[in-house]
Amino acid sequence: MVSAGLRLLGLALLPAALLAGSPEEAELESMTVVARPFSALDPGLRQVAQALAGVPGGTNLALPGQGARLSSLQDALEYQPGVLLQAFSGGNDQPRLNIRGSGIQGNPVSRGLLLRRDGLPLNEADGSFIIGLLDPRDSWAIITHRGANSRALGPASLGGDMNFLTPSRRDGRAQIRLEKGHYGRLGGHLALAAQAGQWDLRLAGSGDDYAGYRQHSESRRRGLSAQLGWRASTVLESRLSVRHTDLFFAMPFALTQRRAEQSPREVIGDRDPLWPAPSAALADPERLPSADGGVVGPQELAQETLLNVYRRDPRRQTRQWRVASRTQWQQPDQRWSLGVYLQDTDDLLVDPLSHALSGLRSQGAQWLWSGRGGAWQYQVGVDGARSSIQRAYFENAKGQAGRQYAELDLLAEHLLLDLQLGWQSGTGLALSSQWQWSTLRRDAVNRSDAQALEQRWHYLLPKFGLVYQGPGRQRWFANLSASTEAPSFWEIAANRTDPTPGSSSAVKLNALALQRGHSLEAGGAGQWSAALHWQLSVYRTELRDELLSTAGSSGIVDDTVNYAGHTRHQGVELGLNGVWGKEQRGLDYRLAWTFSDFRFRDGEHAGKRLAGVPRHQLQARCLLRLGDWLFGPTARWSPGRNPVDHSNTLFQESYALWGLELDYRAIAGWRVFLRAENLADRVYAASYVVRSEADPALPTYFPGNGRSLSSGFSYQF
Repeated sequence: MVSAGLRLLGLALLPAALLAGSPEEAELESMTVVARPFSALDPGLRQVAQALAGVPGGTNLALPGQGARLSSLQDALEYQPGVLLQAFSGGNDQPRLNIRGSGIQGNPVSRGLLLRRDGLPLNEADGSFIIGLLDPRDSWAIITHRGANSRALGPASLGGDMNFLTPSRRDGRAQIRLEKGHYGRLGGHLALAAQAGQWDLRLAGSGDDYAGYRQHSESRRRGLSAQLGWRASTVLESRLSVRHTDLFFAMPFALTQRRAEQSPREVIGDRDPLWPAPSAALADPERLPSADGGVVGPQELAQETLLNVYRRDPRRQTRQWRVASRTQWQQPDQRWSLGVYLQDTDDLLVDPLSHALSGLRSQGAQWLWSGRGGAWQYQVGVDGARSSIQRAYFENAKGQAGRQYAELDLLAEHLLLDLQLGWQSGTGLALSSQWQWSTLRRDAVNRSDAQALEQRWHYLLPKFGLVYQGPGRQRWFANLSASTEAPSFWEIAANRTDPTPGSSSAVKLNALALQRGHSLEAGGAGQWSAALHWQLSVYRTELRDELLSTAGSSGIVDDTVNYAGHTRHQGVELGLNGVWGKEQRGLDYRLAWTFSDFRFRDGEHAGKRLAGVPRHQLQARCLLRLGDWLFGPTARWSPGRNPVDHSNTLFQESYALWGLELDYRAIAGWRVFLRAENLADRVYAASYVVRSEADPALPTYFPGNGRSLSSGFSYQF
């Protein structure tokens, strides 16, 4: 039923723009927005701001071009309240991205958020994604709807959605960007754009290389994209895009608590007496492990032999082609749009114990009809997708594929119908509602042992919200929203491995339930002159059957369950930014505070905190502006101790990282930056493996990068 309707479905782009909006000119980050002719396929900043002003919940608008360095997703999403990124090894790999607790145990992160490119989903039909494929330099804006308040046309998730908008006709200038830094970091980006009559074309290419702070943490990424647009008139417009991404990164893997604190640049295997560190590492003094001289106990010595990173060679290699097309027909009070996409991905994920070789073939489509009549706005949409996945598991034999122990045929489909209705008064009050009906399919067959599992889910999600646009550009909002999230095949097909010699590996098919929740949120946003722009969200989400993924003794995620009890996610998200003083002489500041209080209400871990997310995360910068120059300190602070296991027996210690930024922005289009990070060379755990109950003697922590310096320039011409 699902696949039969996929060929004729269509696209929804920025649907919240039609539910409510302020007629006032928007101001963002002390920058007055210039009005542009409206086009949903090519939205200007003003239209995006108006759309977000009508959302009854927490949102983010990140402008990657406003930042200096832009070598990773973490650079693009700095100082964004409610958006947490925990580095894996500091390169172009797989940072743990989560919003309000989405996919917090994933390592690598692979679910919990709907990712979109120009409104069309980037996720596979089972909800999974490969975050390392995202290149923020190919986006002029990143829009985030946090949590259950997301009204995006696509499968629901706990974290909401994140939409990457590609530059096109709105930015006809060519651009070049080069960046270089410590630990072999080198990145470049080139974009060329042209317009002739009704046609416009944009070509872009990028490359990144990173030797790595730790042993065995090198990475590289190459990307090419082309976007062709055609605008017949102000009524009809179409756009076609083609993308190719080639990603590789080595994984240094986790360390025990003691080694992470005393020798953060090591990997398991540096102390293996039967396998000395490679000569390439010894030839580079900057990459030598800082041995602590401590005594290696029997258990740690056994880990050195069984999980030796040099011998096991954990890594990820991914190649993806993506073709997407959208066509829009627009009248003053109505809009129709149709979009389709095809995605072809080859993925090799090697952990210390196994190889997972996946071929993913996905296609999807969206159709949207929206309009307004008087004080009423409406939207009707249909979204569907299908993914066929062949996945094979092999034992890790000295870094190569050994004995095959599982061959999986996986099929995921979804079909959802969406109805949104809004009403706006003449006094600044707007009400909105959404009803989304979905049917999901997950079929899995393991040909190696004749296991088979077919799962179907159906659900109806209602959402209600209100926005009040008060005087002085202050707005207040509240929403009551239902949410749900289905497991991906990374959770359904659990890879059970054991490093002990003679043990057997296997894949078990898990029958998992939907994760369901109800969320209440309230807050506001606004500004008082250019000196203070603010946003605040307070939320509480009550969950049942929360999907919990945990790692085994080796540090590899090998099981996912629906928690047999209730959990609660609640928190506060605060963002402040502005400019004090005059335009050519003043202080430019930003601050983001995210407070996350996630707890088990009952069940096995009743009263304990969920592991995976820091309770407090603060990011701040304060730059002195002197004409075209910006200079000042930056800070990233995680106060308090955060549990790394659900039993709350082992913790990530608090840390504070200080840095400096120097940024020169010339009128002629040149921009030069210099950035120093972790000036005190603080040793800290950037992220960690989540277990039900931890043991200090097991590999758990991923050390963050040490002191580093990076520089670069960009030029528009």
